[in-house]
Amino acid sequence: MFDAWATLRESSNKLRPGVWHFGIKAGKNAEPPSLTQQWVCSPLYIAAVSFDGQENNFGRRLRFRNTLGRWWEWAMPMELPRGVGDDLCGELLAMGVQIDPNAHRLLGQYLQAKPPKRRVRCALQVGWCGDVFVLPDEVIGPEAADVIFQSGERGHDEHIWRHAGLVSLPGAGLWATGGDPVQRCDLRLLALLPAGLSQPAGRTS
Repeated sequence: MFDAWATLRESSNKLRPGVWHFGIKAGKNAEPPSLTQQWVCSPLYIAAVSFDGQENNFGRRLRFRNTLGRWWEWAMPMELPRGVGDDLCGELLAMGVQIDPNAHRLLGQYLQAKPPKRRVRCALQVGWCGDVFVLPDEVIGPEAADVIFQSGERGHDEHIWRHAGLVSLPGAGLWATGGDPVQRCDLRLLALLPAGLSQPAGRTS
């Protein structure tokens, strides 16, 4: 993995940033073996292994740089690299990862070759997960760093979230949906309340 352009000691050729696969190709007849190199994708790190409370729904927390040069994180379900990996590549391409069309299988091998030591819990739906509150693009609570929302589809910063009669609009806070907008409240404050106290207006637990 190279974050920037790099040069190998054995060669003067510069290697572009990203994930590379290096191998050895057997020589023909009496020829010696040769080193092969294949660029796989733009910079992409495997930050953690993710799984749910029942130790199912495994995934990988990925950290990657998109086409604009910005770093993003995404929880990838482990079923996405199945087959030739077209589903996975489609999601990553849509999020700005650059991938060599001839390296789909190599990308799947890279993502599964060596699981990282860090472990995080994944939430498969929006709502409470232990002591934290999970949204598609944010986790709120004291242990937020150890929980991530995991879905087979890429996340969107601009989303309308409907859950238990509440709706969250980008930049507009949290609103009750029983008619005209009523009292606006801060989602972070709501997430700090006990689950039994965070019921929407007009409902009882």
